[in-house]
Amino acid sequence: MAAKNSKVSILVSSCDAYSDAWLPFFTLLKKYWPDRPYPIYLNTERKVIFEVASIKIHTLNDFRKNITWSARLIHALKQIKSKYVIFFLEDFFIMSPVDQSELDHCVALMDSHPKVASINFGYGNYLKHTEYLDERYAIRSRNTGYYLNAQASLWRRKALLKLLSPYENAWQFELYGSARAKLYPYDFVIRKDDILLFDYRTNVTYGYGIAKGGWLPGNVELFEREGIEVNFEHLGFYTPELEKQNKLIGAAPKRTLREKWMRFLYAGEDRPRWELRDQIKLLFSHPKQYAKQKLHALRK
Repeated sequence: MAAKNSKVSILVSSCDAYSDAWLPFFTLLKKYWPDRPYPIYLNTERKVIFEVASIKIHTLNDFRKNITWSARLIHALKQIKSKYVIFFLEDFFIMSPVDQSELDHCVALMDSHPKVASINFGYGNYLKHTEYLDERYAIRSRNTGYYLNAQASLWRRKALLKLLSPYENAWQFELYGSARAKLYPYDFVIRKDDILLFDYRTNVTYGYGIAKGGWLPGNVELFEREGIEVNFEHLGFYTPELEKQNKLIGAAPKRTLREKWMRFLYAGEDRPRWELRDQIKLLFSHPKQYAKQKLHALRK
């Protein structure tokens, strides 16, 4: 393995309940990214591990009870000192070799463009772009859905800290965080083509990983092929019934007066149905940026 690079760290955000995913995640990480030059941090609650699949891991525990996904992530990011973090969830099982030279190129792009908060490594062919950083990477339009998200990304650590709110779970971070991000002068970048730097395929229909607390069926074939033993009985398997029981927050078919008022608060096309109580918390967690945006709009 190459020498550790203090500028970049790998952060795997997880929880004790999903610890069954740690062995396959790190086994596949080792196989498909053997030349990774970065230290690895695992964010979880109480469980402590030091090594998985012969990979040294720094466990960042948060022993507080009943705290949110975002609050634990904030706690972990404050303990990491690197300028950038490569963010993963524990079920992003890498399935093909990682191009380290391409990742080095992304770090160089971040160095030369200080307004870029993150480079997202998801699919980009269906997204609107405003301008291009180079022949492969584009700045996302502020009117695209999920302007920021919890997919694998290279993040400017301090920018991610600013955009997180301690009241949210991961889905709320994507929805509300996309609105908050528009209060800041950050750019969010994505690759223009469909070549994935991290190939982990988390689609519910045909993908791999965990959905609504259960294993997706494709993991059985994946782990058998890779020689990874997992006890699937601990979590069980995802079913369509779980999807019906745990629907994500979506757009309301008919907007109430309160919802119309909340739409006025934030500009952009990505507007979920927001609870007033939660949005007041989010608004007052970023008052200066909100005020600057509204003053700017009034002066136009």
